[in-house]
Amino acid sequence: MLNDGDVRIDFNELGGITTRASEEMLARTATSRKPGRELKVWVLTWNVAAQKVPKKIPAALNPPDGTDIVFISLQETIELKPVNVLWKDNHNTYRWLSIWDSALLNYTLVGYVELVGILLACFVSKDVHRYIEYVDKAICKTGTFGYTGNKGAAGMRVDVGDTSLVAIAVHLSAGEGGAEMRRRQYYRILDNIRLNSMHCFESTVMFAFGDWNARSEVAFDETTDELVCGSRVSRHAV
Repeated sequence: MLNDGDVRIDFNELGGITTRASEEMLARTATSRKPGRELKVWVLTWNVAAQKVPKKIPAALNPPDGTDIVFISLQETIELKPVNVLWKDNHNTYRWLSIWDSALLNYTLVGYVELVGILLACFVSKDVHRYIEYVDKAICKTGTFGYTGNKGAAGMRVDVGDTSLVAIAVHLSAGEGGAEMRRRQYYRILDNIRLNSMHCFESTVMFAFGDWNARSEVAFDETTDELVCGSRVSRHAV
């Protein structure tokens, strides 16, 4: 459990801010002041490939000075084998959250959400923390025709004053020639993620990031020629 002021994060309430904290956040809505300045948001995506949780976060992964809000998306926090897909194991989640909490000394964890190997967490700076009015979360499974969470997305909405930020952490299917499947998965995520009963696009800004498992269907030589000629190759990303 993490404690900071009037917000209590309980790891036993999976991905959630406790009821007490949620009620207090909503009670402050009518009286909260806005930050009165631009918010600097930093997002990180990292496929940790089921590696052992390190003792500390590499310094290069710390947010730049002056960052107000940090969204962290990890993929494959556990090995994506059938037993882990079917049976929930939160131990690595708690370990990852703990080391990020230790690394981000000037930040407060306001919420997290996980889907099998996906972990999405949000930290805010101490001076912005008091303006947090609402936090919500959602998940969308896209593995095995939408029945399993080895692939999919975890979403979170964070309201800072009257500014709503939505983060969607994705992990799509791999494989050559799977472009259409990945497109369908992404559309399913956008169609199904609902935060506070609202579509993810019904926000001030939305960030979609993670492991897209995109592949290029263009031959290496052709890609190299286009790059050398200054042509765009993004149309071939799938």
